[in-house]
Amino acid sequence: MEVICSTCYIKGLAIAQLTIKRGLNLTQEFNNLTSEIAENFGNFSTAAVNYIDMYIDNTTSKVAEDGLDIDDFEFPPIDIDFEIDIPDIPDCELGYHFDQMELYMQLDTILSAGATYTLNLYTSKTPIGFAITDNLLIGVVFMVDLILDVMSEIDVSSGFHIRLNDGINFKIPLFNQNVTSITL
Repeated sequence: MEVICSTCYIKGLAIAQLTIKRGLNLTQEFNNLTSEIAENFGNFSTAAVNYIDMYIDNTTSKVAEDGLDIDDFEFPPIDIDFEIDIPDIPDCELGYHFDQMELYMQLDTILSAGATYTLNLYTSKTPIGFAITDNLLIGVVFMVDLILDVMSEIDVSSGFHIRLNDGINFKIPLFNQNVTSITL
């Protein structure tokens, strides 16, 4: 699929706000966060070491069985999950407010039948956030995706314009993926 965007833009005003509830023990939350990351990193490094051990054992077994050839050094797929689960902090809430949000796309493309397409329309270049230390930034990267579920082949040689009313708000607990409240 080739998507040719002859004219595309997204514009608007976005305001982010971090709310911390009274009585939150930041030291305890930071300790929970670092221990969870350390545990995930430990699991990752253990899986990597096990993969290397298994690769060496398999390679030496193959060489011992039939002699040395190039197929003996083939790397099997590595089954390591690089996603680190970070526990959310429900007493810290990120709030976002959007005004004058507009999306316009004029496309020239053909979409095949029976497929789902996800097109990234916008990804912010820098995170919006704040620095806790010199090496730790808490922030948000904004991404807008257009998801098309196509039942039959379509030729899109036109565009669409979406304008949202002012006052769109949503709140997310820190490090969580689920929105707790939305105001449209």
